[in-house]
Amino acid sequence: MEKRSNLIFLLVLVLAFSAVCLSLKNIEFNGVADEGHYLAYAGHLEANGLSSYKELFWKYTQNPDWWIFASPLRAGFFILSALWLKILGHSFFNLACLSVVFYLLFLAVNFYFSRVYFGSNLALLFTILLASSPVEMAMARRALLESAVAFTCSASIWLFWDYLQSRKSYKLLIFALAYTLAILIKESSLLLSVIFAGFLIIGALRYKLKVSLTEFIAICLLPPVLFVLALVALGGAPYIAYIAQIIIGSPGNNTYAILFGQGPWFRYLIDFFAFSPWVMILSLGFIVYYFTLKNREGIVSYFILVFLAIFCLFNLFTKNVRYVILLDVPLRLFTLFMIKELCQRYFPKAVVPAMTVCVLLLAGVDYLNFHSLFVREAVYDPVSFSLFKANHMIP
Repeated sequence: MEKRSNLIFLLVLVLAFSAVCLSLKNIEFNGVADEGHYLAYAGHLEANGLSSYKELFWKYTQNPDWWIFASPLRAGFFILSALWLKILGHSFFNLACLSVVFYLLFLAVNFYFSRVYFGSNLALLFTILLASSPVEMAMARRALLESAVAFTCSASIWLFWDYLQSRKSYKLLIFALAYTLAILIKESSLLLSVIFAGFLIIGALRYKLKVSLTEFIAICLLPPVLFVLALVALGGAPYIAYIAQIIIGSPGNNTYAILFGQGPWFRYLIDFFAFSPWVMILSLGFIVYYFTLKNREGIVSYFILVFLAIFCLFNLFTKNVRYVILLDVPLRLFTLFMIKELCQRYFPKAVVPAMTVCVLLLAGVDYLNFHSLFVREAVYDPVSFSLFKANHMIP
């Protein structure tokens, strides 16, 4: 059974890879927006070496025009990008290929852990839902870091849960390193510490989860400390605090963020609905249904906490659905659970075949939405305005 599921998973990877690569044929990259800055950072390191990283800190603090774009705090992504471009060559297309790699790794890590905790059948269907996600496919074809964020953050979320199930020291180390990498790739990943700390505290107070001070420090404090130490080692000691102030204050001076990055608390729900209406209906339906149950699974409760925490925390900042790309993981997991509940009720003698048909139909609809929005209409940044315009909801 495991060998068969591995073969099917590889087929899903091949199909997902092919679909993204085919969409790259006539893509136009945005050299004056984030893509241009990511390529510039990587090109600087590629040409001048790691020892020149301190210069990036200094240039960023001295050039206010850069403040509305990515900061050099994202050292993990820029260093990986520089190494990648050193091998393949300096171009937007090659940097986009790195996003494809992270997209495939994202599918792999979610398949692996979902198989461990939910079994092969659900893991394969979950992976198909993730692979066909319009926002995941869209970011996999851009010279941006969102696919890397999706991979490292989802890996951190799974590894945290996996450690708590066994309490093995090597798993704690793997989690700490993975989470440190996630923060080095994008500094906003620090917010995951709130989720981890909240889960440990709630578990200790309500469910008698035993958590030592050493464990709490290793999970919630060690990765942020390693992140800061890595930046200091790269020459950022005189600049880190100032750059943090710039990042917090820059949205107030960013015309694009003011015009397109604001909105009501439910804006993310509307944006995901524009991508995948049936996924949103089914996933939100499952959350409501889950709270009516008397007996609840720990891992499902954990992912509901992940969903609610990310949704609430990122509502405090500039709103852009690609900043919460990680929400795709719990949303599509809840979608699968809702499909399972419905199929068990209406097709009790053919649950897995019925679920498979439903998932394949959803995947097909999502792929068509991806092609319509991001290939045919060429949406670059999936803010609400661009999505509504591409869907011909506004002129």
